[in-house]
Amino acid sequence: MRNFHFNVVMLTLLLVACKNNPTTNTIKSINLLKYGIADEIYPPAGAIFTPMKNAKLTGVSIAADSSLEVQGFITASFTKDYTKLITDRKREIIGNPYFVKIVEENSQGFLFEKKISETEKSYDFRVVKLIGDNEVNYQTGIKKEYSEVEAKKMMSWVLNR
Repeated sequence: MRNFHFNVVMLTLLLVACKNNPTTNTIKSINLLKYGIADEIYPPAGAIFTPMKNAKLTGVSIAADSSLEVQGFITASFTKDYTKLITDRKREIIGNPYFVKIVEENSQGFLFEKKISETEKSYDFRVVKLIGDNEVNYQTGIKKEYSEVEAKKMMSWVLNR
């Protein structure tokens, strides 16, 4: 019986020691309220936040991994109809002469391909979140052209996945 108790204690200690520490496996959320946006995103550790403000828009640029950049802007929403907001964003993008196709869609936005030249392409995304009477619009930054993998990675920061 004594060996049984010893084995149970040792097994328990082993399981506790081998359990993953949840704080090391979770990406921390960052609240954007200090930049005027009542939302949280999940960028990589070390992301750099730069406020952007003009007469009509309040926004933030989020840069990480040396070459990735997401821009988020908050404006008063003209509707509470989420489907209409997404449809309007698609219409704006599809109307652009550089638009090629929508690559991926979800309930909050979409990833799309655009042509830079006859031989080069780039990827961008639009994510819209309704927060109170406001809408928050996210997209890739404008400093460079992004691959599909890079655009998906940045979109995941915003969608919390």
